Amino acid sequence: MAKSIAFIGVPSRDIVYYIGRLLRICGQEVLIVTYQEGEEKEYQPSYYMGLDWLTCSKEWLQVHEEILGEYSYALYELEVSEVALYNDTYIMFDYIVGITNLYKKVMEQIAQAILGYNRKCNLIVRDICSKRLDSNYFMRNYPDCKELCTVSEIWLDSFDSYYKQCLELEEVKNFIRMSDDMIGTLSCILRGLQTFTDKEIKEAIKQLKKGVVEC
Repeated sequence: MAKSIAFIGVPSRDIVYYIGRLLRICGQEVLIVTYQEGEEKEYQPSYYMGLDWLTCSKEWLQVHEEILGEYSYALYELEVSEVALYNDTYIMFDYIVGITNLYKKVMEQIAQAILGYNRKCNLIVRDICSKRLDSNYFMRNYPDCKELCTVSEIWLDSFDSYYKQCLELEEVKNFIRMSDDMIGTLSCILRGLQTFTDKEIKEAIKQLKKGVVEC
């Protein structure tokens, strides 16, 4: 059965994609899962930009979980509201990555998810800022999360450039321009999986920046 990694919070698509690509570079088979409720039907993974993507209902995947046996890792994209909707969601994951900005409502939702999960996890603080704020702002507000979280930060010049990058991830120029914050965050997540050596992680990121898809 695939090891499961939940990415809770938005924006997360670029991080999920980068981690999926890095895992592929390291020789792993990867499936990215997005939950979408609706009428029951037969879902199939679609191949896009070097990865398998599956959009399906949670109930369908529970019935057809054998599909996960074909992969080494399953990466789940979840909004915070979906964690509340499926109150047992966070129990099923092997590893969790929380993604928050510094708005109080968002921080509170992410903190609740982290405390509900109640295991070691990775917290990413990403936001726009004119001066570099400290992610300790989150920890000061939610001190109970401190012992559970490894924290990394991604500071953006503007959300416009972020969304533009999301639409053009397949263009090599975006990998080449990958920020030090993003590289540090990706490295932190891979180290948290306790599967790959620092040398393997460094080499995988080097390959990612070259735009490598197939491995």
